[in-house]
Amino acid sequence: MLQQTQVATVIPFFLRWMERFPDFASLAEADEEEVLRLWEGLGYYRRARSLRAIARRVMDDWGGNLPRDEEALLALPGVGPYTAGALLSLAFNVDVPALDGNVERVMTRLRDQDDPVDRPPAKRELRRQIEELIPTGRARDFNQALMELGALVCLPRRPLCPTCPWRDDCLALRRGTIEARPVKSPRPPQEKLRALTLLASREGAYLLVRHHRDERWAGLWEFPTVDDDGESLAVWLDAPRITWTKRGTVSHAFTRFRRTLTVFSCQVGQVRDGESPFGSRQTLWVRPEGLNDYPLSAGSRKTRDRWLAPEG
Repeated sequence: MLQQTQVATVIPFFLRWMERFPDFASLAEADEEEVLRLWEGLGYYRRARSLRAIARRVMDDWGGNLPRDEEALLALPGVGPYTAGALLSLAFNVDVPALDGNVERVMTRLRDQDDPVDRPPAKRELRRQIEELIPTGRARDFNQALMELGALVCLPRRPLCPTCPWRDDCLALRRGTIEARPVKSPRPPQEKLRALTLLASREGAYLLVRHHRDERWAGLWEFPTVDDDGESLAVWLDAPRITWTKRGTVSHAFTRFRRTLTVFSCQVGQVRDGESPFGSRQTLWVRPEGLNDYPLSAGSRKTRDRWLAPEG
């Protein structure tokens, strides 16, 4: 949960998650929709699906016990070098690095390295350097200390260098390059997208559409959303555009995109027969009090919270 998400944001999610899924067995047996619903708000839903897949693999192949072998961990869904290193060192005290963003910042400043840290050669070199520094049998303490040093002292901006235990050995501090480390490859510009979302209601219930497993928001539900002017949606719902009421806009960011949804609402009578603009996607009519039971995409969650949240 802490990958790409701040600690303060994660805590309530973690507590709810652990109450519902205290072990691999409970997570392995859970329905994917429930898993996604408990993850709703953290984004990057692939992480939740990977956790469930890991739980199933651990139950099937490892008798419910996480393997202590790096190769076996790397074979699990969604587990890369950092996660494998963190599991091995923090859980099992194996002498391997756990290279997260905080550790990258500490190490590149300590050695004043100017190679982009998001490229494989630089990551390999940082791992090698940390391996040389880990005291035998103390990987758990050492890796956590490095992470804390980056999180509390070696800050991205205005680092607290006078209080750093490595200040006398820090080449970046000595050379005045602290603010320039770590170096990262230039990011592509954020692309702006626009779409139309419709709060279509019928007899007090609202229409939801579910994404297929091979789509961007796999398995998530959302209010009907289209990238055109909505005419095909209006025909299918037998609700002409002239009857729609504009409610406002919501925005959300994902990967390198920022998507703005223009939200309308309308009353629907009977959905027409014929091909849906959503193809074979599952559709469902849900009353407002039941919307929290379905994992929603970020844009639809913001739409729900803004216009359909219960009063009081």
